[in-house]
Amino acid sequence: MLLLTVTTMVVEISAGIAYGSMALLADGWHMAPTPPHFV
Repeated sequence: MLLLTVTTMVVEISAGIAYGSMALLADGWHMAPTPPHFV
């Protein structure tokens, strides 16, 4: 689950930067505090 969450976060942030999408950037950064909860 940790790998899936981190992968999704990185893809959303990368796509948000590439396409200029604030929605993808916001959702990607919103997921940033989540991975430590899986450890």
